[in-house]
Amino acid sequence: MKYKHEERIEVIRQAYSGLFQLVSGVLFDKNVTQLIQFPGGKIIDSYTIPSSVNSILDDAFIGCSGIKFLNVPTSLDTIGSNAFNGLKGLNKI
Repeated sequence: MKYKHEERIEVIRQAYSGLFQLVSGVLFDKNVTQLIQFPGGKIIDSYTIPSSVNSILDDAFIGCSGIKFLNVPTSLDTIGSNAFNGLKGLNKI
């Protein structure tokens, strides 16, 4: 069975509910300090990463071509490999 990004994230969250947080469809670790996966099919022009986030994991924004503006917190100190690779329409960080 093939899942859309958002459905796949929900399956992961339910399976490991004590380890992850799902905030507006975005998957984080339980303390919301690591952004794990932004749902690729989510239609949104801009996104503000929560101020508690200090790292973005590898490929976190894969398939997120609709995001034009990304607000990154000053708390961010680690960006994974290809973390922003899917942001094809990005105009401003």
